[in-house]
Amino acid sequence: MARLPADHRTRLSRRALLRAAAASGVGASALALVGCGEDGDEDTVDQSPNEQSPLQTPAAAPPETPTVEEAASGEAAPVLLPPNPVQGGIIGWPAQVTHEGHDRWDPHRSRYSETQTWLSTMYSRLIRWESILQGTLEADLAATLPEIPDEVTYIFRVNPAARFWETPPMEGRGVTAEDVRFTIQRQIEARDAEDIPDPFFFRQAAYTRTATLEVSDEHTIRLTTEEPDATYLSNVHAGPWAWIIGAEAAEAFGDDWRDAPDDPSLNAGSGPYLPVGFSRDNSFQIRRSANWWKPDLPIYPEGWTFVHVDAATAAAAYRDGQIDAVDFPLGKAAIDELRADFPHHTVYEHPIQSAIQLGMVFDGAAGERNPLADTRLARAMHLAIDRFELIEALYFGDGRLSGPIPWFFPKWAIPEADLLEVPGYRPDKADDRAEINALVSAAGGAAQIGRVPLVVPDIFQGIFPGIADTIQAMLERNLGLAIDIDFLTYDALFTGVREKTVAAFIGLGPLTLQQSEADPSSHWLDIAHSEGSANWGGYSNPAVDELIEQMQSTFDVSARRTRARQIQQHFLDDPFWLVNITNGIQLGIARPYLFTDERALEFAWSAHHFDKSWLDSSNPEYPESRMLPADASVFDRAREETDAASGEEEASGAIPEAEDGGG
Repeated sequence: MARLPADHRTRLSRRALLRAAAASGVGASALALVGCGEDGDEDTVDQSPNEQSPLQTPAAAPPETPTVEEAASGEAAPVLLPPNPVQGGIIGWPAQVTHEGHDRWDPHRSRYSETQTWLSTMYSRLIRWESILQGTLEADLAATLPEIPDEVTYIFRVNPAARFWETPPMEGRGVTAEDVRFTIQRQIEARDAEDIPDPFFFRQAAYTRTATLEVSDEHTIRLTTEEPDATYLSNVHAGPWAWIIGAEAAEAFGDDWRDAPDDPSLNAGSGPYLPVGFSRDNSFQIRRSANWWKPDLPIYPEGWTFVHVDAATAAAAYRDGQIDAVDFPLGKAAIDELRADFPHHTVYEHPIQSAIQLGMVFDGAAGERNPLADTRLARAMHLAIDRFELIEALYFGDGRLSGPIPWFFPKWAIPEADLLEVPGYRPDKADDRAEINALVSAAGGAAQIGRVPLVVPDIFQGIFPGIADTIQAMLERNLGLAIDIDFLTYDALFTGVREKTVAAFIGLGPLTLQQSEADPSSHWLDIAHSEGSANWGGYSNPAVDELIEQMQSTFDVSARRTRARQIQQHFLDDPFWLVNITNGIQLGIARPYLFTDERALEFAWSAHHFDKSWLDSSNPEYPESRMLPADASVFDRAREETDAASGEEEASGAIPEAEDGGG
């Protein structure tokens, strides 16, 4: 989710245009919206300069300030850079410091987005996204991007300057090619400290795309794939959870790394910050690393405090100066109130990464009849969703239609002007009525079909009270069928879809099904290929299978985009099992002394750009009372506990076992 500067008035005029189109049936040719077309630029895998830009622009921004759509299109007017960054201060940032927000510290067995953000400040990858939107990669632990002598070989050279923290168990040693080999092999093997297969290694399938690993010297490793794999670099090594660790950390932390989420001393990174405090339901705190090894990328703030907030407390935390920016989980009304009360503060907005999705299971449901196994009814369900009604009900108009690829990836997505001509996405639902009626009739009609089951995630209903009633009324009105609504947690929903006990659901798309880069090749391989590991709906189309396989092995970006457009057309013509409806636009407000790179939360997993953030602590609004715990306090306590345990062992006269088990 990129935090991008915006002129809200421009977007409001577009909302009015869409409303008018919905009311009058104006054709899509009259709605060529800003930022929707592909610009023809090709993605590059190249290092790019890391220019600093402000998190947001002032509320009184000049007319040329780019909207979300303009910034996403790559056609925005340039944003003026802030004054030169200065050292000092502590950034206060909203977070979910809860069991629902943070799962476990192990960099390879975590999956929650909040944990990913924190780990991004503490660990390093071989390479990382310079910009997901632009498709550019940059070196991180690697000295440069890899040498690629052929389409299956990648030679990485670790930067000799790279070092782990000066804390146990790594004690400041250099990062080596052996650490890279160990990290990759650990994710391939996916076994816990007891050598038992562990399903919490969620990226095992991605890492098995590595065919061979060969360490040539202390800083050089050669990797190969079985066949050409166009997204091997971006999806595996620049992807989320690709952090490099040392074997000492895995051995020292064992399965506490997985099972003790409240102990921040279970971290041993090479990133710019290290943890100094953690209090469940309160805050997580990090401090600048004393041995940060990138002199060309200075760390400006002394540290960060990630403050726990929820919908009931976020506005007060901002008013009280505990946090320096706020967007989610506040809705439009709350943000508008803060903007009115702090007119000199800066404003921003960003696309919400999780799409509203309709999910359907086509291949039956265990123990109960599933009317959606008839894909004619599944397509009718897709057509019966009124996108414009939902955008208004959920986001008060602050959203846009999303096709199979969300609108904020304009180089890959179907242009909105084209999407507005597609059945199901047309502004006037009456245009779809004849096809809906024909499909329902062909599927047996109301008498034979009976009641259609639909799950609404309970969290979705909690965030948007009453939305289930809105959806039920919409579908019953447009389908002419009775809809039975059930509420489940997301965990129960995932289980139900996989086990075929859930026939259909609608709500915020689960992050496990979201693409983590603009290029959808690997994402579709999982969810759309007939043998995909996450194709839980049972979708099968041989033509799509072939196109996905071609995308996966085609290095030419223009050719991949052509195939992506063909695949999206299949999804729109077929009843695809996972249908994007809309992605909302989240509004935000920030204090005028805060600056961070606009890519810091760019649609997916780019929180490592937090390392470019800074604040002007000389601003009179900056709360000088902000403090961090004593430097490395969590590690001091862990070392004291280890020393105490060692002393007890020595006092007891216990003789440790030999490594081979002998005595």
